[in-house]
Amino acid sequence: MRLTFLTPRLPPAVCGVGDHTAHMAAAMRELTAPITAIVLHPPRGRLEDTFHRVDQWTGRPEELQSLLCEHETDVLWVQYSAYGYGYQGLPQYLMRALESMQPRRKIAVYFHETHCAPRQLGWKGAILSALQKRLAKSLAQLADVIFTSNELYRQTIEHDYKVSTNRIHCLPLGSNIPVPMIIDRQRQQWRKELDWEDDDCVAVVFGSMGGQRKALQHSRETLLDALRAGNVHRIFAVGGENSVCGNDVLDGINPEIARATTVMGYRSPESVAKVLICADVALASYPYARLGKSGAFMSYAMAGLPVLLSEEPPRAGATFRGARLIGPPELPRLDAIARDIEARRQRQQQAIVDYSWPALAQSAIDVLNEVCPSAEKAAPVVGVPA
Repeated sequence: MRLTFLTPRLPPAVCGVGDHTAHMAAAMRELTAPITAIVLHPPRGRLEDTFHRVDQWTGRPEELQSLLCEHETDVLWVQYSAYGYGYQGLPQYLMRALESMQPRRKIAVYFHETHCAPRQLGWKGAILSALQKRLAKSLAQLADVIFTSNELYRQTIEHDYKVSTNRIHCLPLGSNIPVPMIIDRQRQQWRKELDWEDDDCVAVVFGSMGGQRKALQHSRETLLDALRAGNVHRIFAVGGENSVCGNDVLDGINPEIARATTVMGYRSPESVAKVLICADVALASYPYARLGKSGAFMSYAMAGLPVLLSEEPPRAGATFRGARLIGPPELPRLDAIARDIEARRQRQQQAIVDYSWPALAQSAIDVLNEVCPSAEKAAPVVGVPA
């Protein structure tokens, strides 16, 4: 099976969809025929270690047709984020190009997002939302198989876009951060290097500058309760773009929370991994129902971190994709939960089995092999159940 990704951007461009494409392709290349990519915005950097071939597409239907022939594509995987492809999230040219494909290839669509609600779009919200929904519905019905990151989006695709449930598959986002397994002595040394006291309960928020700010705002009431009760002592915000002033993260943040927060700014993936290992609890930038769309949350899961929520999870002691969820009623137990390192290691091990990039790639390939039954089957990943 020869698979081609169609994506708005690729690294080093700052783009979550581009990062997802590169990580998934790198894992898939070990399982199937050479992976290629067609990208809307000019690709930059060295990509030959990930893709057999990368070409830019200018948006013309006949050009996409020509590129797919040159790539000898069996399956076209469309990385769909509406705003990634165009202004106002209405890439009509994308639908025209896909509908005019000859010969017809199998189409897989990963919905990184669904259409926006009218309230999200200002005074033109009712019109734009309806148009986005109609385009997304057309794309979903054209696809042979659909992937998405969370149950909320799956339900939207099934009910709003009228797609049968057997064509929709939840495929979680992976972590962009290579998090190592926790080693007690190493963790203690790293905490000393960060100037963190042994008795400090340190909360971490990771992601883009906007994601960090969203997490601090979303967790406001729970975080204030935790700070005032001494359940959390310090907060560290890590991540963002090189060119962005880190202190902008704290614009509009509650002063009490801002005083407890140290903005670390951009760090290398290895440095971020150390911070996640050393931290005691993490802050989510989304409510429970949307956790599955957060790459930062998956990095927390790979570190086995407990995650502080502003609302109660479905049940006490709940976990989601390897992360232990802590609602407001469990704040008094936060210290005990955070310091249970053996439980963190167990969650890490399970997250690796379920949500590492090789595991996610294997899951995707298994689905695609069903869509293309004549394609050569991929070999299972060593150490990952098929």
